[in-house]
Amino acid sequence: MTQIHISDLGRALHLPRLERWSGAVFDMPDEQALFLLTNDPDMALLHADQEAIDHDLIARPALRGVPVLINGDSFAYRAARPNEDMSSGYESGVYAHGPSAGILAARYAELLRQWADKYHRRGAASIRYLPKATTPPAPSAGVLPKRHGTVVVTWP
Repeated sequence: MTQIHISDLGRALHLPRLERWSGAVFDMPDEQALFLLTNDPDMALLHADQEAIDHDLIARPALRGVPVLINGDSFAYRAARPNEDMSSGYESGVYAHGPSAGILAARYAELLRQWADKYHRRGAASIRYLPKATTPPAPSAGVLPKRHGTVVVTWP
């Protein structure tokens, strides 16, 4: 999994932030993060420092690390807001920055809806470890090469 620091996102940080709300529940954030990180090849893990939060360059969720969708000079990351109509009391959404913010926000929101509709439960992912001696599947978002083998995450 690729990790990126907020300072690597340059000019996009200085453009207005776009918000999109998915209409999907925000619950089970670890499972949701695993789904996001293994279902799009342009997904990485974003970490921001307190200074970026304090200067309002990026929202607080990025302080702890959050799945981020990156494409060129734009990026989008997961957010949540209170919503009493959701079973958890929170709705998933997206904060996006950069010239292609709208396109990335729509793509990210669709992934959030897909997760909520099909995989919003514990144990939804199938996780396998393949030792180096076996032939790993072709690289994709759910295939994670490691030193001694490959981890394959699928969402049946």
